[in-house]
Amino acid sequence: MSGRVRRFADHDGPPDSASGNPLADTFDALSKAAGEYGDLARSYGFIFAALSVRSRVTPSRLEVQAGASVRPYDAFVSSAHWDSTLPMTFRPPARRSLIAWRRLAAGRRVS
Repeated sequence: MSGRVRRFADHDGPPDSASGNPLADTFDALSKAAGEYGDLARSYGFIFAALSVRSRVTPSRLEVQAGASVRPYDAFVSSAHWDSTLPMTFRPPARRSLIAWRRLAAGRRVS
């Protein structure tokens, strides 16, 4: 399996409000569901995805090739780094995640 990213862009500027963004709301719901299931790592990943969308990250097209078929995804990389003036013992680890989803007739499918 291989992936090719066509472009990646960020939008500089103030984040959107915490409501009214359907994609961010979807990530919030997925975070809540993962947390209720006990999958905290996945839950945190969705939280950071929602924050990225509210910060106006622009998804790019990602093509994943599996055998002879190519599947298009919308995707972006979410990254969080913490204030370096805090001692390491108080700082959560930095994180970077690839968030990708396919557009389906019935809605989004997050991978």
